[in-house]
Amino acid sequence: MSHSVAFVGRRPNEVYVPPRYSPEEWKTSSKLTHEASNEGRKFAEGWIANGFRVIDETEEIRLKGQQEVNWQLHRRLQDLQLWTAELTAKAEEISRAIDDLGIYVKRIENATSSLPPLIQTNLEILKIR
Repeated sequence: MSHSVAFVGRRPNEVYVPPRYSPEEWKTSSKLTHEASNEGRKFAEGWIANGFRVIDETEEIRLKGQQEVNWQLHRRLQDLQLWTAELTAKAEEISRAIDDLGIYVKRIENATSSLPPLIQTNLEILKIR
């Protein structure tokens, strides 16, 4: 208890001073205070431990999620590389086919350019007959 002074009664000059603790009361009060502080400390330690547990669980969940995302990203990158390789091969195949068609068109043009004299000759032969 604090040593406060309280006015009691009708007249302000009547002063009441609370009695002091006896040694037995002091021990009891000290014991109760000690027990209360221990309970508060245990409660706070429990909250701190629970907080660290939640932090650890959150970190574990984050790491698993990150690993999953990294794995999916790696797989998609591999898929993209495969698709790019396939598209490149198809583009090269189409390019070769276009080149082959160009050569074939030139051969046909060369063949058709030599046809008019032959046709003319055939027409003359037909006229003669």
